[in-house]
Amino acid sequence: MGVEVAAEAILGMARVVHIRAAVMSISAEVTAKFAGGIGDALSLIELRVPQHVCLMGSLVVALSAIGVHIHRIDVQRRADRLDHVIRIGDSDGSAVPAPRRPEVQRTLMELLERLIAPPVAKPAALVAVAAE
Repeated sequence: MGVEVAAEAILGMARVVHIRAAVMSISAEVTAKFAGGIGDALSLIELRVPQHVCLMGSLVVALSAIGVHIHRIDVQRRADRLDHVIRIGDSDGSAVPAPRRPEVQRTLMELLERLIAPPVAKPAALVAVAAE
């Protein structure tokens, strides 16, 4: 149940929650599954994103910034999407401990939102014209 609470608290996006695995979704095309091992440690992330999304560079930078190492990334193309299976670990090579799991989930979901979300339209600047 701890995983369920953490998953729902991150961005309120949890759709399905399994024991030791949280599946989150930003849209119908974008899902992230966080799976772990013993004691809810995190060791595997599965991502499904549209084929046009360029994820690798940003993913490496985002996870490295919080001290998470990527051990292996497998990518498969399926029709109009890419499925990523990412094996991760802490700086010592072990699974990411359960207390850090929400940080990893939040970091990844924020990254996906930035890459996937449509750009926000900026309102035109208001120009005040002084009446003569």
